[in-house]
Amino acid sequence: MTNSAAQIATSDYAETTKALLELVQQLTSIGAQSVLEIPRVVVIGNQSAGMHPRLQITVPRDSGTCTRCSMECRMARSAPATPWSCRVSIRWEYDADDRRRAQVTQVPFGDVLYERDAVELALRRAQFAVLHANAVDAPCVLDMSRDALRKGIKGTRSLPFSRNVVCVDLEGPEMTDLAFIDLPGLIQNEEDRLVKLVETLVVEHIQGNSLILVTVPMTDDLENQKALTLAREADPDGKRTIGVLTKPDVVSKGSRARALWLEVIEGRKRPLLHGYYCTRQPDDDERERGIDAAGARKAEMAYFETTAPWNKSSARSQFGINNLASTLSPLLAQIIRDTLPTLRQHTEEHLASCTEDLSKLPEPVKDHPTEHMRNLIGSLYEQFDGFAKGSQGSERLIQTSRTIFAQFKRDIRATAPEYVPFLKTDPRSAADWTAARGNLQDSEDEGVHEHATSTGRRLRKPIYLDEVRSRIAGSITRELPNNVPFPAKVALIIDFRSNWPMLAKRCFDAVREVALSILLERVHALFGRWDFLHVQLQAYVTSLIKEHYVKCQAFIDGVLLLDYSPYTQNDHYFQSTREKWLSKYRSMRSAKTSASVAPEEVPSSPKPNQNGSSRKGGQKTGGQKTGAFGQWTQPPPAADEPINMDKLLGDLATAGYPGLSVADLERLVKPDEYDTEMQVMAEVRSYFQVAYKRIIDLVPAFIDSIFIQGIPTNMRPFLREQLKLGVPGADERCERFMAEDPSLIARRESLLARKTTLEGVKDALDGFGFRTVSPAE
Repeated sequence: MTNSAAQIATSDYAETTKALLELVQQLTSIGAQSVLEIPRVVVIGNQSAGMHPRLQITVPRDSGTCTRCSMECRMARSAPATPWSCRVSIRWEYDADDRRRAQVTQVPFGDVLYERDAVELALRRAQFAVLHANAVDAPCVLDMSRDALRKGIKGTRSLPFSRNVVCVDLEGPEMTDLAFIDLPGLIQNEEDRLVKLVETLVVEHIQGNSLILVTVPMTDDLENQKALTLAREADPDGKRTIGVLTKPDVVSKGSRARALWLEVIEGRKRPLLHGYYCTRQPDDDERERGIDAAGARKAEMAYFETTAPWNKSSARSQFGINNLASTLSPLLAQIIRDTLPTLRQHTEEHLASCTEDLSKLPEPVKDHPTEHMRNLIGSLYEQFDGFAKGSQGSERLIQTSRTIFAQFKRDIRATAPEYVPFLKTDPRSAADWTAARGNLQDSEDEGVHEHATSTGRRLRKPIYLDEVRSRIAGSITRELPNNVPFPAKVALIIDFRSNWPMLAKRCFDAVREVALSILLERVHALFGRWDFLHVQLQAYVTSLIKEHYVKCQAFIDGVLLLDYSPYTQNDHYFQSTREKWLSKYRSMRSAKTSASVAPEEVPSSPKPNQNGSSRKGGQKTGGQKTGAFGQWTQPPPAADEPINMDKLLGDLATAGYPGLSVADLERLVKPDEYDTEMQVMAEVRSYFQVAYKRIIDLVPAFIDSIFIQGIPTNMRPFLREQLKLGVPGADERCERFMAEDPSLIARRESLLARKTTLEGVKDALDGFGFRTVSPAE
């Protein structure tokens, strides 16, 4: 170690660096690099680039070794009296099919080593275990000799590359606090799949905030280095890239090549922000003499101090592994320090996202399968029962049904017969009816749009007096004169209610669709995680809905049959409604016919004598015309002016004829020749009102009580019977039903492993001593 490096190693700054590197080591050991961008030093280069900056250990140098899996080296300076030690372990990040494991594990490989000479064989064994992970258990490799490792195990095949990592933890008084991962060298003369695999591995590791150490042997052309190309793509500004030139002793002495490489080292050619460093590894003679790591570093520095043109360079601090390590350690520590706030934020964000994703997945079944199935059926019953009762938070079914029932009421109301007390053959009837129609609205509940459905289409056409007379005539058989056949009235009643079955079915079907939709939603929420069981439950609840639909439809059909044989005990309402409609029809008819009567033909109002008796006869008094009821006190109304019946009755009461009604006045008028037809119209129209009020109550009541509230009453026993929960073999069936989708299991395990890793990262960050990363220190 150089004097400057020794001073740095013993400073407070070094303690800060050591703490930061230990934090990163702790994070990588739990697999944090699989979910977060952890700052590290990543060594990349072409195959056989000759860069193995591992201090104080000897690594395998045979052909094909140290290039087929990544090696992570973590060095830590210990107290002066602490012995040197080495721990080899394997971090399993991928399975034998090259798929990332749900949980990253780092497993120690063998015992702690205290002899430097034992490291090389331990590394060979660890690499063998990694490359044969699909055929051999790692512990079986611990006792294999060098020759056995070279020959391999009969019947097994080695993987060409592995994405799992051999980890080497070195600790000693002379160590520099530093950690790096040395990736397999980029290859070209292999099959495309392997070339792409290694390149992908390199690209994945150099993204983010890692320091990129690009190794380039001086025997190659700097312009054609794939590793440099990848580094430039990942780090276009060059803020994270450091060049490392290797094999300087292979370049011939006195050649132009050495001068060109010196220009690169001194930054005059192809400059990098952090520059290029030059290192030298022991040659074959030195390795055969058994040179150790300390001797190798000494020989390296002696080479650069005595060999031209390196010994005359202005960049002497950029020669040798010790100088490189002394630069990398604080540079990496600074990156870690700068990254910590972002790392903490990303950890919290990823942890929140992971927790949310887990919350969306169903919990694994922990209960006995049959018992769990019973509990799920109970939950389905309770949830739908809440909808059937309209419980708080479950109002949709009842509220939607109320809207459907209100529309059903409007649709039934739109079927009211529209009787016109005029003759269809009269050319003025259409205009007269349009003008007078507003007076025939039922004021009880409907308003002026009583004959329009939800689509705005009128269901009934106007029916005129002559059409009613024709319908009556067509029904006469053995009746006496002036008797209307009852079948004529029945036919008119059946006519207005002909659409009722369709409207009732439309109403019921709409409620059924809402109920089925809600029930299927609940089935999906409770059973959707099991595809086959979900399909079965969908079929079962659909069958349950159908069963209650058929049962309820029978009651609705019974109600609809009532009006094929008209009947009511609501006599008072029927009679009062009949009188109201008959009065309306007669008044409209009378108003139309009176328009053709001359004013002098209208009876005058009687005028009382002085003693209160009325004057008789038709003599004139005071030039005023008298009639049967006495003298007019004012001129008779014009022919086209409607008579105010209330005012007329009031005048008669004042004239001495109290207690009269419109019906009394009507008896004074010659009976209308269509009065019989108007009575039939009034009777049928009043029966519609009775039947309408009955049907708009009974149909929704049956749907609500028999269908909506009936579904949950036998839901549990019905589903238990369908699923055969009470017969032998129920446990096996339920277990098959509830077998989870392998992809769901894998997804849950992956998220749980990710969450565990992130929680470990959070704990490590929370427990990290912020004093060690304070800028003031």
